Amino acid sequence: MRRLSALLVLLMLGGVLSPAVAEDLFPPTLWDRYSPGTSFQQWEFSTGASQNVLPDFADFAFGQPTIQVYPVGSWQEYWGVGAGERHGVWPLSGVILADIPNSDNDEDPYKKWIQIQLTWAGEVKHPDAEPCVSVMATGLVEKVSETTVELLDPVTNNPLPTGVPLAGEYWYHTTYLYKVTPNPTEETIMIGGSIMVDELVVDTICTEQEVPEPTTLGLLFVGGVGLLLRRFRK
Repeated sequence: MRRLSALLVLLMLGGVLSPAVAEDLFPPTLWDRYSPGTSFQQWEFSTGASQNVLPDFADFAFGQPTIQVYPVGSWQEYWGVGAGERHGVWPLSGVILADIPNSDNDEDPYKKWIQIQLTWAGEVKHPDAEPCVSVMATGLVEKVSETTVELLDPVTNNPLPTGVPLAGEYWYHTTYLYKVTPNPTEETIMIGGSIMVDELVVDTICTEQEVPEPTTLGLLFVGGVGLLLRRFRK
């Protein structure tokens, strides 16, 4: 039983599901990170910088991604507070703009897939607040006018205690999956709301291939967790 409990803790913190750093809990399952046509960027907001903020971790070949933060509150450093060791938190009530350069292949049938992982909590004054996340295609004007952006699979999980005076009771980890057709050369991700933002992870791929439906992948993930639990019960 003790081994099973330890496994559940690791699953919540990403120790089994991801070898990556911090709260990169769910790396893409639709594509292989670091393969051709992909980009990866992760912001932990560890310094309190708000303009032209470079990723803490990144792998990109199409240009340097940056973030602009326009908050109402001041950046807070909450080391060792709550589960997951907070590196730095923005009390937002404003907006974060992330500019993600990517492959310039704008020919049909190429499309762009974007996965966003956001670690957040409601502000104490707005305990029911949720993130407002959107993706805007930028780059070549003639392609942007034809672009469609679909939000396919938002999933919120892993509620963890915050222990932060300005935040609500729990941190949440939400994964968003977007499909952009046709492929733009750049995307701007906008995050707003009366929320505390702790971390942002963005993966993208430019591809002409279709990918499995998110529902199917979700079932495969649940089956994989079940096999792990069965193994640890032995």
